[in-house]
Amino acid sequence: MDQHSLHSQKCVWLFCHHSFTRKLIGLVLIAAFSFRSLPANGAALSGRPSPVVVKDTALLRALILQSGGLSVKPVLECVVSSHGTYTAARFGYENDNSSSVTIPVGGSNAFSPAPADRSQTTTFLPGRQYSVFDVPFNGSPLSWSIIGPDNISRTVTATSNYYECDDENRPVANAGADQTVTVGSTVHLTGTGSTDEDGNALTYRWSFVSIPAGSSAVLSGAVTATPTFVVDKP
Repeated sequence: MDQHSLHSQKCVWLFCHHSFTRKLIGLVLIAAFSFRSLPANGAALSGRPSPVVVKDTALLRALILQSGGLSVKPVLECVVSSHGTYTAARFGYENDNSSSVTIPVGGSNAFSPAPADRSQTTTFLPGRQYSVFDVPFNGSPLSWSIIGPDNISRTVTATSNYYECDDENRPVANAGADQTVTVGSTVHLTGTGSTDEDGNALTYRWSFVSIPAGSSAVLSGAVTATPTFVVDKP
């Protein structure tokens, strides 16, 4: 709207100033206009600001970038525990900007309670980045706050009730050595060589991946460590 004018019989009314609110609802941008200057006893603009629907998302992004940039949001992925004891909180982030954003540790990138610096990331790549770093966590509330290029502060907080990471050391299955058998013989399988690094009790469930055409072989003891079956087809 810059340098547009309304002409009357006696004077020129300039209304060159305009602004866009930063609040977006979908793709609706709210425009607010005001006079830069007007004659004495001049009238005010009538009517309320009208929403401007921006259908071109590239244009919308460009308009927002002119106001400073898009958001960078901290994400709490999960909390890590071992044998019922909390050990870490795992964080990622989402950068809505099309390029990397650097936010140094400090007021715009900090943990609380202190220390604010917990070796968190300071260079935020575009898009959603998962499980970027872990921070020691004992179950007490631990918050990470970021102020992104849009100047909005966002915070996530790890607590003892948050979702636990599913990354305990998984059991290692060991179905025993390969065997060469003949039709009619009984095959003895064993999973007793399987291990779990965390010391959790193991359970078993065996099944055939495939069997020869016409075979009716059935596993006996399929939920034990040592099942058997009879070979009925070569």
